Amino acid sequence: MINKLLKIVGKENFKIDKNVPKTYILIICWKYSLMKIRGTLRSIGYKNISNKCFIGKKVKLICKRNIEIGSKTKIHNNVKIDALSTEGVKIGTNSIIGENNIIECTGTIKDIGKGITIGNNTSFGRNCYFRMCWWSEYRK
Repeated sequence: MINKLLKIVGKENFKIDKNVPKTYILIICWKYSLMKIRGTLRSIGYKNISNKCFIGKKVKLICKRNIEIGSKTKIHNNVKIDALSTEGVKIGTNSIIGENNIIECTGTIKDIGKGITIGNNTSFGRNCYFRMCWWSEYRK
C-alpha cells in the first residue's frame, strides 16, 4: 500500500529506509493526503492548475488565472504566488516549492512584470524569495 501511495506522489521505484518508523510514514501520508485534497479543490474552475497537484496550508494564489501548476507538483505551507504579469507563473510537473516561499511577478501595477517559468522536476527549499520585474525598474 505504501508503494502505491508513493507512486501517486511521484516517487517511482522509491525505497524507504528500514529504520524509518511506521508512525512517521503515516504522518507523512496524512500530510500529503490533505495536500492532495487542497490541490484538487484549488484546481476547480481552473484548467491551468492540475487536479493532481498538492497544496499546503495557508497557500495564497493571487491572480490565479495566470498560474499554471503541473501534475504531481507540491506547494508546501505558507507559500505566496502573485502572478500578476504578462506571462504569469508556470510551474512544471513533479516540482517542489518549499515552505514560506514568495514568488512575485510585479511590484507595481504601473509596469507589471513578465512572469516566470519553473521547469519540470525543479525544487526550491524553504524561505526563498523570487521577484520578477520589467526592465524599466532596472533602468532607474
